[in-house]
Amino acid sequence: MQKGIHETTEYVEVFLRNLLLDENNELHNREMHISGKYAFEKKPNIETQKPNIETQKPNIDGVQPLDNVSAISRKQIQMIYNELGKKEFFGRTNVEQLLNIKSFRANEIIKLMKELDIITPVQGKGKGKYRFKVGNKL
Repeated sequence: MQKGIHETTEYVEVFLRNLLLDENNELHNREMHISGKYAFEKKPNIETQKPNIETQKPNIDGVQPLDNVSAISRKQIQMIYNELGKKEFFGRTNVEQLLNIKSFRANEIIKLMKELDIITPVQGKGKGKYRFKVGNKL
């Protein structure tokens, strides 16, 4: 510290509050001069109260698994369930042939069904084989 000059994070803090908390504090380079010509006594409004950031997870009880899925994907999943739901297991090729789609889209649908937790992998039948979970009604 020389001549009463020291480093501070005040300017950065105000800048970040403007950016992250959508505040409107004035930022001027002239406030950073040390000559004393532009000495400002006004301090930025830095509140001590923390912002309200909820940590609770949303209540998803009672939400049907297909409520957040597009109509096309819902229809395709329903077709897969109707045709392949009673089989011992199915794979990507079965989905491709049934829906007459390319392998990329078939993989997306299978991934979506895994995320929705309506299918489960089958062990011992090779990689990429699935079956619908017991008790799932679409």
